[in-house]
Amino acid sequence: MDGGLMLAESLPRTSSFATDRQRGGAAFVERWTNARAGVIGFLTGRGYSSCSIAERIDDRPETVRRMWTLWDLSAYGHDGRAPQVVVPLSQRDRAHLAGAAATAGLTIEAYCEQILVNSIRR
Repeated sequence: MDGGLMLAESLPRTSSFATDRQRGGAAFVERWTNARAGVIGFLTGRGYSSCSIAERIDDRPETVRRMWTLWDLSAYGHDGRAPQVVVPLSQRDRAHLAGAAATAGLTIEAYCEQILVNSIRR
């Protein structure tokens, strides 16, 4: 781990979760359990692509994108094309950032986006 962030290569691959369970004998295995949905939600929030998530949970990218659609993540700002960038900050640093953003009349996210985009373009 680097700075509290997990790299895609360091995440364990898993094809079964502790809560996978058999329904109706061996004829049906319920795969979309809370544990699986939680992993997908966590990795989605960390900005992983559907391909990366599918590889980690041993499923197909189309299935992950379909679940995003069924869960209506677009209502929460997720469109699958512009992932969030997670940057760990102390409470003090976040407070300073919030103050600077408020002074500029922006949200913290918009302020950080401007800083990052401008630094990349230099």
